[in-house]
Amino acid sequence: KINNRKILNGIAEAAGIPVLTLAPTLRAWAEQNDTCVHGFEAPWICQGHWNVHGHRVAGEALATRLCEELGREAAGR
Repeated sequence: KINNRKILNGIAEAAGIPVLTLAPTLRAWAEQNDTCVHGFEAPWICQGHWNVHGHRVAGEALATRLCEELGREAAGR
């Protein structure tokens, strides 16, 4: 089976492009808060696109990573 994530990560690494895999962060937050980061109302509860929680968690993770990549500390963290 082809692992697309592994292939894309390899291409990005070879090109010097930083990669942030968000799935572990989203999963950890969802488990800690017993709240879905995907889906909306029935019948798509916990399925499909990110919901407001998923977007917030992903945005915070990306902001933190960008600040690290730029060599600055995120304000207030």
